[in-house]
Amino acid sequence: MLGYDEVNLEIESNCINFINCKILYFF
Repeated sequence: MLGYDEVNLEIESNCINFINCKILYFF
């Protein structure tokens, strides 16, 4: 299981807009 911080950085770097980030967090 990856560290939360590592996943967070990957999501932020791959997110184009904030709404997409929110969707990824809820998957």
